[in-house]
Amino acid sequence: MQGNLFDKIISIDNLRAAHHKARKGKSHYKEVQWVDSNEQEALERIQRLLIDGTFKTSKYTVEHTLKGDKMRTIHKLPYFPDRIVQHAIVNVCSEAWTRSMIRDTFQSIKGRGTTDCFRRTRNAIQQHKPRYSMKIDIRQFYPSAKPEHVLKPHVFRIKCERTFALIAEIINSLPFLPLGNHTSQYAGNLLLSPIDWYVKQKLGVKFYYRYCDDIVILHDDINYLRMVKEIIRIKLAQIDLVVKDDVEIRDLNSQYLDFVGYRMNHHGVLLRKRLADNFKSACKVGRITALPSYYGWIKHANAKNLWYKHTGQYKWKLS
Repeated sequence: MQGNLFDKIISIDNLRAAHHKARKGKSHYKEVQWVDSNEQEALERIQRLLIDGTFKTSKYTVEHTLKGDKMRTIHKLPYFPDRIVQHAIVNVCSEAWTRSMIRDTFQSIKGRGTTDCFRRTRNAIQQHKPRYSMKIDIRQFYPSAKPEHVLKPHVFRIKCERTFALIAEIINSLPFLPLGNHTSQYAGNLLLSPIDWYVKQKLGVKFYYRYCDDIVILHDDINYLRMVKEIIRIKLAQIDLVVKDDVEIRDLNSQYLDFVGYRMNHHGVLLRKRLADNFKSACKVGRITALPSYYGWIKHANAKNLWYKHTGQYKWKLS
């Protein structure tokens, strides 16, 4: 990444934009309200910390939350100045970082969420009819991602020394990538990006999709998939990451690929069982406010009957 990015990051206009992005959904936080009431003063204080080189990552607080069937450990930083600083970095650098990734890398990238990932994977399955899908999951990805690997020059591709030093200050604040940091999402994608490119360019894999630490490859030859799995395992081991033992290879003529909330094969798309069960439970107890969210999932699947069976008087038209 060329040029002096640091001046762009520390500009008051960029810091203001970072504050407005970081505050979304958090306007009830006292820290956010203080910045809102003293915006110019607060942003100038952050700017001075960055210019002087005295910005240091604050102390984390730790929370444990259940997401699906997994317990997640979230490391949270104060809103001021940390979250604003991280958004300021991403504002300036994210476009170039995204250009450095393959098209079929998803999560935390503008325009590339679960829906985009689902559509591109589904289209490949239903249009090209590959015989098999292989799904690889990295064990404890964020807790296992070490700063010494994340901060290698070819990962962030930043030549601006002050910008790289600022990113390094954040990345080195813990011995792993903490869930909860805005920069961790991009750092995780960038860490795995060389493997994405290797599989696409060197191995010539056409249908390759990665959502965070979940990798899906589609192919007609099951032995070829096993060979690619072993190469990916070796590449990940070089950066101290481990593939989970339960690598799934499915025959898409008769079985489903379970990926980003859906089950897909040559014949159609179903909701992931846990999502379907949660939707049924929400309907059963009358949680009407939850229905728009479930509708967003259901409208992409072969699930009209599921919707009409459980919503009762909630007659929404499925597209």
